[in-house]
Amino acid sequence: MDASPYRWFLNGMECSLHGVIDDAGGEVLHLVFASQECLEGYFELTKGFISQYGIPLAVYVDRHTIFRSPLEGKLSLEEELSGKRAKVTQFGREPRDPQSAFRPLEENVNLDFILCRKETRKVDNGSTFSFSGVKYRAIDQGKVVALVPHSPILPP
Repeated sequence: MDASPYRWFLNGMECSLHGVIDDAGGEVLHLVFASQECLEGYFELTKGFISQYGIPLAVYVDRHTIFRSPLEGKLSLEEELSGKRAKVTQFGREPRDPQSAFRPLEENVNLDFILCRKETRKVDNGSTFSFSGVKYRAIDQGKVVALVPHSPILPP
């Protein structure tokens, strides 16, 4: 999985083509355009290829910060600065097993609930909470739902 920024269209504006390639056969599995290399672009890309092919046993990505965890310490900063590199792809290898490296997606799985950002918010006074500068009020069947001020609203 990777993205390539480029002026792909005649309007001259740069955007990023997110793509995933099956490294065993070199087949392009799915492509998505986004305004820049971003998490949402990778979410759409992942949803597209999982919906069509199933869940891959492994995914190889580049060293973009979107894919890096602060807890993932394969190489120290000193090792990286000295030029040492961790092997991060499998491109060019023959598959060890000719069986599909994808597993079917169960019918009851909604990828939109998995491939998304989940944020915790706190209830303000008046059963409201804010997100990205916009205030929202909890309403059920046309009536304001009484929420405890300062209680957390947790993602499912």
